[in-house]
Amino acid sequence: MERSELTVVIPTFRRAASLRRVLEGLRAQQDAPPFDVIVVDNAECEETREVCEAATELALRFAVERGPGKNRALNRALTEDPLAPLVVFTDDDVDPDPKWLAEVRACAERWPNASVFGGRIDVVWPDGGPPAWARDARVQELGFTAHAPLEAEGPYPEGRVPFGPNFWMRRQLIEAGHRFNERIGPNPDDRILGDETQFLRGLRRGGQRFVYNPAAIVGHRVTRESVAPGVVRRRAYDQGRGIPHERGLPRRDLLARSPLLWRTLRHALVLRDRARAASARCLPGVAPSLNPLRALGFNQESLRLARERAQD
Repeated sequence: MERSELTVVIPTFRRAASLRRVLEGLRAQQDAPPFDVIVVDNAECEETREVCEAATELALRFAVERGPGKNRALNRALTEDPLAPLVVFTDDDVDPDPKWLAEVRACAERWPNASVFGGRIDVVWPDGGPPAWARDARVQELGFTAHAPLEAEGPYPEGRVPFGPNFWMRRQLIEAGHRFNERIGPNPDDRILGDETQFLRGLRRGGQRFVYNPAAIVGHRVTRESVAPGVVRRRAYDQGRGIPHERGLPRRDLLARSPLLWRTLRHALVLRDRARAASARCLPGVAPSLNPLRALGFNQESLRLARERAQD
């Protein structure tokens, strides 16, 4: 049996039919290097296990993570031994391009001094195309995970990192102890977005070099139910909640000097953000309300975190 050059990690939560389609896409890869697959079931679903057991053409390992949360599932995958030299992360609702894994390896070979890589993510709409309100690039990026920061292959622009359904890294980073924050991310009990973003921004702050490859493509399938203004607005709010987990509490100097003044300021900002979000709803489209809702999520979560830490 050939030694794997890539390990593809797929966390999944009660989407057996969607996962089956991902695995079919992996079986159809063209010119791919030897690869193996780790599927981590975060719901202990018998149908998911059956889908994985039927994928006999793939070198697939199946694991169960009973602790709720996508990041726990990702960290569970990283305990598997062995992992290939390149570890590729994706989701259970993507359509990988037939050349996806070939491009993953080729990009890593072209950039031997880079350690983290991302590829293009196209939105696969349920009815053939986006509604008018969802054609805005900002809406597609935040609401539906579209990702195309550059036209040509090269280093990521300042401040940008890959998105969760399509990134890969060298195994050495995992061996160095880098792990996902299990307090945030998609979770049945509490949804705070920004899980992979926090992880990747931490790597970038640590000096790792990031490269984007527009030829390594996956399509992100969105459901009919998710193509709704309210869902996108909620994602903006949940993404804002993830920011203080990534960057820390704002104005920590003021919080240390005067906790009461700090809380008063945050509450005033919450009132401001609510007013701005309400005003934005009177404007056409969804895009104008996204930044106020992100700010609202950020300030409310900052208050919650400060209360939690004060009680410790």
